[in-house]
Amino acid sequence: MKFSTATIALLAAAVSAESASQAVRVTVSDLSIHKSVSGGKTSIRSVSFKLSDPDAKNMECSAQNPTFPNAAPMQCAGSWYSFELVAGTHGNEFSLGLQHGPTHHVYWGIGSIPTKCSPGAEDILCVSENKSDSFLLSVGGNGN
Repeated sequence: MKFSTATIALLAAAVSAESASQAVRVTVSDLSIHKSVSGGKTSIRSVSFKLSDPDAKNMECSAQNPTFPNAAPMQCAGSWYSFELVAGTHGNEFSLGLQHGPTHHVYWGIGSIPTKCSPGAEDILCVSENKSDSFLLSVGGNGN
């Protein structure tokens, strides 16, 4: 059986489209984490950020007093997104685990976010060093 170049290109495009449908790029902005440290233990008072994907912009995600570093998933308001604040990697204190579901596929990923922290009147405020951070959520959970 002989395949033409057009047939091979069509098959490659179909595989590429299937792979593309297995992932979605999201952006996290305006990350704010209020924490306190006592006896060497970090406690999170609050976390908030905005989440954007190709279909929606600036969805509000927030939680008060989440457990850290092993947080249970917390729902973003009015959406299928949930998040977890977990210990960071690559020298960063925090990572965000993001999940979108339930759908035909549940998309998830995790990414470490560089933050800068400053003492405040009642706690320590940490904000993202970047204007926004981009994550790839996939059925396989690649992260950023």
